[in-house]
Amino acid sequence: PHDASRVLRTEAGFVFDFGAFVLWDASTRHEADLRRALRHAEVCPIQDESLVLQEVDALQCCVRPDSQRPASAGQRRWWIEREVVMLSDSLHSDELLEFRLAISHALALSVQLGIVEKHVDEAKSHVHVLAERGEVTNWRRSKRPHQLALEVCRLRFDASEQPDLNDDGFYWNRPRVEELHLEVLRIQDYNARVRAVMKKLDFCSELVTRLVDEQSTLHNMRLEMIIIFLIGIECAQGLYRVYHSRAGTAPGPSEAS
Repeated sequence: PHDASRVLRTEAGFVFDFGAFVLWDASTRHEADLRRALRHAEVCPIQDESLVLQEVDALQCCVRPDSQRPASAGQRRWWIEREVVMLSDSLHSDELLEFRLAISHALALSVQLGIVEKHVDEAKSHVHVLAERGEVTNWRRSKRPHQLALEVCRLRFDASEQPDLNDDGFYWNRPRVEELHLEVLRIQDYNARVRAVMKKLDFCSELVTRLVDEQSTLHNMRLEMIIIFLIGIECAQGLYRVYHSRAGTAPGPSEAS
């Protein structure tokens, strides 16, 4: 559709600007070819390629005649049976394209959320290790509380940000298409998964905040001990000078320093 400028339509599916693509009736080879082609155009790509390849979602969709439409579907030209999306065969080509785009958008959001879920689980495990050892070390880098706090903030932003085609006014003018989009999200348990992710991030954020505060307190205590130690040295030197002045012996140059 001309007003969905954030979506690139290909021969077999759709490519979304937030880093996901959905293919319809495409072979595994076609999927791999498109993945390699898009890899060169990625901005800030995920370094773990295995994570990208593992996070794949699928949904079965069929075209059925209106005579098979259940009464519960009313006048809708789509319905869902056992998590299978049924589209009416009376849909025009433009309408079928819009419904496919709505389904693809929901699947793309689910895949994007799946990657965020894996990152959140990894961050949660890091928080547990951090609480036990005070530092998280892996083969890539070492993480301390303030670094992990920044990572939790970034994950919270990723989880709360939902790319929406309404930014281009797509769903506003197509309430029936939006209804199908929301129903596919319900099948994917999208809202419940978002709530679960945010709950995990709340736990991580609270624990990391406490660890950062504790680290800051320990740092301040070390600074106070250093200051007290330096003051003690200065007092000792003063007492040493007083002792020698009363004893009638002047300290040497090295002693005076």
